[in-house]
Amino acid sequence: MLTPTLQLCVHRSDAINSFTPETYYYIDAAVSVGGQEIHMNWSRRQVFDLSVAQTFLAIVSEGIGGKCESIKETEEIICMPKALNTVELLKAASNRLGIGPHRAMQIAERLYLGGFITYPRTETSSYPPSFDAKAAIAAHANNPYWGQHARDILQ
Repeated sequence: MLTPTLQLCVHRSDAINSFTPETYYYIDAAVSVGGQEIHMNWSRRQVFDLSVAQTFLAIVSEGIGGKCESIKETEEIICMPKALNTVELLKAASNRLGIGPHRAMQIAERLYLGGFITYPRTETSSYPPSFDAKAAIAAHANNPYWGQHARDILQ
């Protein structure tokens, strides 16, 4: 049961350590029609090349005779979702995906058996304060397949 969890932790740790933020651009347009402001969404959503964004801005400005009133720079941090216990898993499956509880548990079981998630039938989303995570990871340090990952985590 710990192997998929350890692998997930290693991959997530690697992704976090190698993360480099990317600057992107998007057009947030608002037009005034008859004194009422209407927000328009750009179907492209975002681009990573400033010259492409400027080209689209020019097309919009020339096409409707508009003008750019402001350019804003913001930093957005997207947090990863919390782990789900069984109850939260079933709620999310129902509310977000329209999947019933029986089917959701079948899917969770298949994901578990495939090694993609930890055991799905738990009612807790945290370990007790007495849980020794370092000792649990250290127990895998000599494994010929994932031992190096365990040793890297412990450093």
